[in-house]
Amino acid sequence: MAIHPIKGLDLGTDFYAGEGIPTGGAKSQYRARVGFDGRYVIGKLSFTGEYDHGTDAAVRKDGWFLQAGYAIIPAIQIVGRYETFDPNKVNPTDRSNIYAGGVNFTFNKWTKLAIDYLNKREQTAVQVPNNIFEAQLQLAF
Repeated sequence: MAIHPIKGLDLGTDFYAGEGIPTGGAKSQYRARVGFDGRYVIGKLSFTGEYDHGTDAAVRKDGWFLQAGYAIIPAIQIVGRYETFDPNKVNPTDRSNIYAGGVNFTFNKWTKLAIDYLNKREQTAVQVPNNIFEAQLQLAF
């Protein structure tokens, strides 16, 4: 569900409750999700954020992100993002944080190229070298 209370502002929420089969398991278990998101665009500047919480049987997890973007010219946008995810709220050493930056190129209303670098940091004693440089081409038809 989403509302648009003022020009440029979008607020939304989502909810799910049901049964699901866990990865590697054969027994169905209770699953629930709830989330909130928002986006605000003012001129060339945009802000986006989202929070999600989930429950799989006894495992509680959550994550959120904040993103800011600025259109240098209408076809080129620079973006910065911070996100965090905790797959098990009971385990104090499994949260990960990602710092990302990138550039979006919009060629027309059907074609967009996104180039990003993600610096991932785990809440562990030993960091895994798993940073990502990615490029994504989006085509609409």
